Amino acid sequence: AQAFRARFDAAYAAPRRRAAWGATGGAVARRAFLQEEPAAAPDEGARRERTMLAALLTHPRLIPDLAEELAEAEIRADGLRRLRDVLVDFAASAAEDAGPEALRAALEAAGALDYAGALLASGRWDGGQLAESFARAGAPDDAAREGFLHLVRRHRRAGLEADLKAAEAALSERMDAEALALLVRLRHQLDSADRAEWADSAPAA
Repeated sequence: AQAFRARFDAAYAAPRRRAAWGATGGAVARRAFLQEEPAAAPDEGARRERTMLAALLTHPRLIPDLAEELAEAEIRADGLRRLRDVLVDFAASAAEDAGPEALRAALEAAGALDYAGALLASGRWDGGQLAESFARAGAPDDAAREGFLHLVRRHRRAGLEADLKAAEAALSERMDAEALALLVRLRHQLDSADRAEWADSAPAA
């Protein structure tokens, strides 16, 4: 946990906290979360983001192991990003076997408990369970881990596809070395994402 905290703080923590909470702490945090409740009809990207977070909310013992993947995932909505930051902080500070009560206390301290509850409620279907079975509280940890990592890879690939389209459009407008280099780099990254997704879906030997 300490090694992860050092790496995360060096890359993300200081600017992230200033942007999320400002200088006045918990009261600002609570207002920030409650002002942006999860919407009822998210698009596909938002559904992936919510499901990733839901899987960790219902399986808190996985958070320390998966926090780096979560920290690197692109999350667009402000409230979801702030919730992600709370989970990453929890991973860095909590004991490795910290369970639901420890996570609940961390969410409450950050003013995120109501928001997390709204997130879980927004992902439910008519039967009252989360739509993705691996994100449900009763799912085995192995299933939740596999489902989370699969979504992270899919989400990264979708982001790369969008960036590639933008790079292709930019190259058609200005044929220069910088635009071409970006296009080539994104294609290589997309190829790597494809290989990772293929390996993820390939049957075990």
